[in-house]
Amino acid sequence: DTSASSKRTQVANALDVRRPGLREAEPTHFQHLLELNLKQYDGIVSTMRSYIDISDSIDKRLNEITMPTVIIHGSSDTRIPIRCGKDLNKKIQNATFHTIEGAEHGLLSNEPGKVRAILVDFWAHNPII
Repeated sequence: DTSASSKRTQVANALDVRRPGLREAEPTHFQHLLELNLKQYDGIVSTMRSYIDISDSIDKRLNEITMPTVIIHGSSDTRIPIRCGKDLNKKIQNATFHTIEGAEHGLLSNEPGKVRAILVDFWAHNPII
């Protein structure tokens, strides 16, 4: 069922799972995230379906990546749980994991200065050439 009320319920339930207690503790922020995710619902569903279609083949090959890799994740990402970034970090041999506290999905837009600082430091310790 993809009716508006069904989508709202699905998104609200997903937010409750990803951010337990947020609905009660910060109702305004919860509502903001709910509306934001509802606007992007179709794109999110399409992206998730694509990940499901290819995830097995990619997941099995992550250990083949040997070059230095930086993974940056926002601690408040409501679209991709932080555990996914941590799992990715474990599966890539030479990965470095960074968390930007309080940051949501879309780090390049929302936290460009922090992302830049992490990348500059990463490149200083892992020259490309």
